Amino acid sequence: GHGGENQRRALERHVMMRPTSINEAFSRLILTQAGGRISFRPATQDDAELCDRLTRETMFPYVETAWPSQPERHHEYLKKNGLNIATTHMILSNGTPIGRIAIQSDDECIKLDNIQLLPDCQRQGIGAAVMEKLIEFADTQHKPIKLYVLENNPAKQLYVRLGFSEIGENDRQIGRA
Repeated sequence: GHGGENQRRALERHVMMRPTSINEAFSRLILTQAGGRISFRPATQDDAELCDRLTRETMFPYVETAWPSQPERHHEYLKKNGLNIATTHMILSNGTPIGRIAIQSDDECIKLDNIQLLPDCQRQGIGAAVMEKLIEFADTQHKPIKLYVLENNPAKQLYVRLGFSEIGENDRQIGRA
């Protein structure tokens, strides 16, 4: 138009809806870490074998130290940490499954049941990046995160670094308020 009248336009950006469920949050999440694209997808029954392998490869050194010469405890641990489709997301690097995260959320808190990465994919900041996203989500929900960690598991140091502290001796539960 002439003379500058009617040059203004009203623009607005709507607030992005916060993901309401943790599953929704993780399904949408994409991270760039260690030169790869980290994404997530809900686990299916086809992932059961990889989940058992993850538990054996990532946890058994600590399980065996925690309960020496108690193979029944080891078997029980493997069973307890088997795949739960309702709570598990597979962690993918460039589309290939490299780990899993299992989370439950209720009114009180978010409970991290598992986060496991194949040994070759550890110590690259992937676990920390995933945990930071979980913490971010928990903070938007105003909920603490709780988890159990074996005393001899080096992952405990990561949790402490991320602001978790011990809240009970019972199998070393630690939480982040």
